Amino acid sequence: MQGGYTAETTYTSLLTRFDEPTLTRPFTLIESKVQQLKEYVAKWLQFQSLWDLEAEYVFNRLGEDLKLWQQLLTEIKRTRSTFDTSETQKSLGVCIIDYEQVQSRVNAKYDAWQRDILSRFGVKLGNAMKDVHALITKARNELEHQSIEGLVGRR
Repeated sequence: MQGGYTAETTYTSLLTRFDEPTLTRPFTLIESKVQQLKEYVAKWLQFQSLWDLEAEYVFNRLGEDLKLWQQLLTEIKRTRSTFDTSETQKSLGVCIIDYEQVQSRVNAKYDAWQRDILSRFGVKLGNAMKDVHALITKARNELEHQSIEGLVGRR
């Protein structure tokens, strides 16, 4: 008897009665569930970086490349579907993850990030549109000027 427990009360004597595959199957199933839990929790932990990330760092990294800005906005929209749901629990077998509080905080932070990024993208897009308009206007004026000079020079 160890620590007040006999082999019969701890069921250790049953271990010798099962073959190895019978004993390893429960461990394999448990490991599978633990891995699913790790992957699911990792999805939520990705959003922790929203609090650590400096907005200016992101904006400087994107620079003036409108394609990168669009790509980021598309990614935000796609990622939003991960936590934009009415469900507040995830059941993985006997484990239940209740993420209601985290979900509301992540939603609020994500919305703030999206508004800020959209606002800055709008400014950048507006500036790019002004630049293109200025180039088109300049080219048009040059073309009209050349046409007028061509007409005047023929006489």
